[in-house]
Amino acid sequence: MSATTVVELIHAAIAEKGRITFAEYMEIALYTPGVGYYTAPRLRDENSDSTARHTDASRNPEVALQTGPPHDYYTAPQLHAVFGAYLARHVAQVWRDLSEPEHFDVVEMGAGRGILAWDVLNGLRQAAPQCWERTHYRMIERGAGPNAEQQEALDAVAAHPVVTAQTLAGPVVGMVLSNELLDALPVHRVRVKNGELQELFVTVRDGAFCEEFGDPSCSELVHFAERLGRPPEGWQGEICLAAVAWLETVARALTKGAVLTIDYGATWGELCSTRWVGGTLACYHRHRLNKNPYGRIGEQDITAHVNFSALIAYGETVGLTTVSMQSQAEYLVGLGIGEELTALANQPATAETQRAKRAITDLIWPDGLGGFRVLVQKKGEA
Repeated sequence: MSATTVVELIHAAIAEKGRITFAEYMEIALYTPGVGYYTAPRLRDENSDSTARHTDASRNPEVALQTGPPHDYYTAPQLHAVFGAYLARHVAQVWRDLSEPEHFDVVEMGAGRGILAWDVLNGLRQAAPQCWERTHYRMIERGAGPNAEQQEALDAVAAHPVVTAQTLAGPVVGMVLSNELLDALPVHRVRVKNGELQELFVTVRDGAFCEEFGDPSCSELVHFAERLGRPPEGWQGEICLAAVAWLETVARALTKGAVLTIDYGATWGELCSTRWVGGTLACYHRHRLNKNPYGRIGEQDITAHVNFSALIAYGETVGLTTVSMQSQAEYLVGLGIGEELTALANQPATAETQRAKRAITDLIWPDGLGGFRVLVQKKGEA
């Protein structure tokens, strides 16, 4: 196939099949090697206000060349190292729950260039050195992963070399974690009309992308809706079969330990309510929200809310027991971040303490990052 741009690849796929599912469209737009939104190398916009949290690569491995533009959205690790430091507390607790194994795996799915990895490892080194000495950190990333300078920074903060791979392989004894990964997995867009589930397809008319509905492309979509509860008449939303497949992969690889999933999302009942009757699909470009996935193809993020009910239900079928599901604010407060905020308030008001206080406030703000959901599942005696 001679097509080289994302738009050309989508046209080629439609020309071959007549129409494609939205999940196929989203996969091409976001993940085509070398040209997709998450896989195309881009130089940082020097005029962006979301430049690196640390400019010193010895402190953090985010440097000038990265995969995926940094100026379309913020994630918790970009705010401050305190997020990873408190995740490290949870990591250390899982290590203790597993009777402090000599070889302890921490696998980060969708790890990017290693910002969160560096913070978690540094947090372990400072607060749980015995766990840190036994931790083998793996980064799973479909994109480019860390460059040489970032890899050097990661290895400098780790007791063992940090390994990057594109796919997850077992055995894993420890923790598998992800932060804002599942919201970007390809979704099928569906609706309920006349009591039947219909799927949205993408095709081309007069040279432009357009949508049409038809019978579901696979029986799994119908089974999914039946398992979680048929949505009401007139509802339109998303079903992410890719998240189910991801969870099955994680469960197969995990011998014993915990799965930590942090993302924005809701339960199936909430997603089927009138609040999201039209679905949750959203696009982001330079911190601006829009609802048009057919604009800026390959240059804007496309996301949908994570269905945490599906992760719980399907997790149970693959051996994952739900430990807890709570807001990010509740999760971090449970790990002690409230005490950190109190301690900072009693310290002299330096630029760093002020920045840390603002970051913690943002991380636990109910209407912002603090409202994200945190799902903890386990396998074995973790």
